[in-house]
Amino acid sequence: MLEQQRITFILFIGIFLRWCVSLCPYSGENRKPMYGDYEAQRHWQEITINIRPSMWYKNSSDNDLSYWGIDYPPLSAYHSLIVGKAGRLIDPAYVELFESRGYESPQHKFFMRSSVIISDLLIYFPAAVSCIDFDSDGKALIGSVLVNPSLLLIDYAHFQYNSVSIGLLLLFMSLAGKKMFILASVAFCCALNFKQMELYHALPVFYFLLGGCLSKPTWKSSIRGVSALGITVILTFLALWYPWCSSLTDFQSVLHRIFPVGRGIYEDKVGNFWCTVNNFVKVRNIFSTSQLVLNSGVLTLLACSPCILLVRKAEIALLKLALCCSSLAFFLFSFHVHEKSILLFAVPASLLSSTRVLRTHCIVFINVVCSLSLSHLLMKDGCLLPGLALTFLYTLLCMDDREWRSAGRLRYFYSISIFIFLLIILSMKFATPPARYPDLFVVLLAAFSFCHFSLFYIIISYEMLFHA
Repeated sequence: MLEQQRITFILFIGIFLRWCVSLCPYSGENRKPMYGDYEAQRHWQEITINIRPSMWYKNSSDNDLSYWGIDYPPLSAYHSLIVGKAGRLIDPAYVELFESRGYESPQHKFFMRSSVIISDLLIYFPAAVSCIDFDSDGKALIGSVLVNPSLLLIDYAHFQYNSVSIGLLLLFMSLAGKKMFILASVAFCCALNFKQMELYHALPVFYFLLGGCLSKPTWKSSIRGVSALGITVILTFLALWYPWCSSLTDFQSVLHRIFPVGRGIYEDKVGNFWCTVNNFVKVRNIFSTSQLVLNSGVLTLLACSPCILLVRKAEIALLKLALCCSSLAFFLFSFHVHEKSILLFAVPASLLSSTRVLRTHCIVFINVVCSLSLSHLLMKDGCLLPGLALTFLYTLLCMDDREWRSAGRLRYFYSISIFIFLLIILSMKFATPPARYPDLFVVLLAAFSFCHFSLFYIIISYEMLFHA
């Protein structure tokens, strides 16, 4: 009964904080002519409502791809269609073709914010609760999952629907833990078809399912298991991609939009390998785009190599570590990384049960670092102060005095790291950088974040080898 009350309390806290964060400015608010991600999501509703699916990803007189063209996979577009239909019932002006560009109003903001929290309540919340092991440190970590500051700040301040794809990933983990591999593969296929960034988790998912099939008592049953999974994946993709399967041109138009190689090795100043190295060696001047794609791909696959241990030992505890390892590897080394992508590591990290190194205090620290690394993005959106406040509240919720004392000497490392983060953030907000280095503080934030993410990668990789 006490555990049920605790879950209910954290659920209400999660909903309350979501509404509080949703009062913040959103990406591109009142910033003509392109606005930001809020307008992108609204525009996708406009497009999916007014033109046929085969034209959603094609440039035309009704669909100017240079103005927030859809660049997420089909399931995300279907989600936009559903939200758009609901919006049209409230006020057709929300999604009127052409005329609704840049539409902003308090009523529309309430509708859009509500669509995110409804998606959360339908997908993310049930999946999060179902995949937490309440016999272990899941009791302490449910707060990290439901009140994850990175996820709340990106979805409810900046404005996106990441909770849908991550919720589907959590649903995969829940089903996989119950050995329901067919349904689990459907869940992950849906996650991947909602946001292509779920590729960050694809290798561990593949290795885990393969390992689960190979662990069956006979080769015949293993082959049947692999065949069933393969057929399930193909049928799921065919069902979701059906409107674009009748023409190779239509199919290629979707691929071209969801994998925009032309955007470059990274976007803005991000705490990964390529952005950090570029401060000293201008990689974009040395390598062509195709060479950078190849180099980043090789480095990413090498960094993901510990995940192959899942083939030999397909266990949920190892899967959680592998999801963190793979998502960090992609964030650090893959092509075209955005700072927002760190939440693909932050949420799975919240599910890690206590291990030899990764105690609860360490997981809380990881989430604090992930949240602070988003400070430049939040500052551009006018959400820096709410972001810092939410991070502080999250720490109070998930780190009690007993857990803080158990950190021992690590408390000094945590305190010094957070102090330096705050010093850089405050300098970025209030100090004037040298004229010669206008992005000095932003670069320092990215580089300092990179140092922490690299350390997290090393620790998690070690944990995987130790666990296996």
